[in-house]
Amino acid sequence: MNYMKHPTINLLDHLPPEIVHEADRITGDFNTTLARVRDHLLDPQRHKLSADPLEQKLAKSMGKLKGRLGKGKAKSIPTLKAGKRLSWPTARGVTQQDVQAAAERIMAGDTSGFGQATPRAIVSRALNISQLTCVQDTIEPGKDDMVIGTVATALRVLADGTISTAVVTKQTDLGQFKKDDSTTFNPPKPIASFANVETPSVLSVHLVLAEADIAGGVNAVLKDLVDGVENRLNNKKFTALFSSATALVAVYPVGVAVLGGAVITLSSLIAIIVGVALLMLAAAIVAQLLLAIFHLFRDEIFPTQSVALALDAAGGVEGGTTAPIQLRFSRSVAVYDAQIQWV
Repeated sequence: MNYMKHPTINLLDHLPPEIVHEADRITGDFNTTLARVRDHLLDPQRHKLSADPLEQKLAKSMGKLKGRLGKGKAKSIPTLKAGKRLSWPTARGVTQQDVQAAAERIMAGDTSGFGQATPRAIVSRALNISQLTCVQDTIEPGKDDMVIGTVATALRVLADGTISTAVVTKQTDLGQFKKDDSTTFNPPKPIASFANVETPSVLSVHLVLAEADIAGGVNAVLKDLVDGVENRLNNKKFTALFSSATALVAVYPVGVAVLGGAVITLSSLIAIIVGVALLMLAAAIVAQLLLAIFHLFRDEIFPTQSVALALDAAGGVEGGTTAPIQLRFSRSVAVYDAQIQWV
């Protein structure tokens, strides 16, 4: 079987300082809320809930999992750190000077490249899994009961420079596996979907592979959290997240690596810079929120991975690939290979 390997790029290894600061600020707020809700559920007489709507929602979803909450002191969530820069991509038709000039226009308040306020097209896309192979199972007795969770984010920047996000979570059962077991899903299983997306847009999916006894039931808590992220990012000025054009220039090589596939042209440069910067921010926030959740319940989770697809104003694929993509998930001794594809 011939298929395209997804670049082994972890967004969290290449975060500009501004994205680190903003992601830490947002997730710090959520982590504090999670800790307050946890304390309330374990001792409601001593720890009262506030009137915060997110706190109230989390109390309901986490309350169903109260028996799985640890009674000791909650672990602190590590903060992010600024990452290394990737080497500048070649043969893409765009020079570093082009990106610097586009980034400087953005920081100067020029939003003319962000597209029209009204959509050019309405499209629907999905990410499917077609195969899962257990290279090495976990050390737990019996077969691994595997699930995959996704956080799907549609990112747009409107003509006035404000951010529009739509986030959806989903959890899909994949079956039981031991070493060398391989399951082909026919037809492929949809693991993330985007319905009626306004273009131009960048679609990203954060993938989480886990055992069912670890991930089961946590999806409701995650949904409450990402709803909160969506509310905090929507209608915020994109330029308010950055202090300089340098950070936007730094995300361009990451965008080429993650979106891959199609040549990124100068005409779409600003949309790509903005879309990938938001993709990195969303990935950083989601990664920390997932870590926070699993610290509250259990500590084991496969490291997450991200894939993305950029759509131009007409709804066509601007960056990324619709060819099959292979991803490898590994955690301690366990290793799983998944084949996924945008449709």
